[in-house]
Amino acid sequence: RGYYSATNGKFKVIDGQEPYTNEELMQINNEIITRQKMSALAIKNNYFKYLNNGINKYKEIIEQENNKEDVIEQESEETE
Repeated sequence: RGYYSATNGKFKVIDGQEPYTNEELMQINNEIITRQKMSALAIKNNYFKYLNNGINKYKEIIEQENNKEDVIEQESEETE
């Protein structure tokens, strides 16, 4: 185990730790590549705008439901 320094391009093993195997490094690299692709797709497809629009739509629906409940409550109080 250890860490990679991008500054000098070297991997430093932490004292007392076994270094990563080639298979472990390949798995880590594949995960990094997958995350980079996901980030690129999120930016390319403007996912965060889409997500924000969905959140705003949800808030509107909740507000409408709350308004309906308020109207029903007011009508109920008026008929008593």
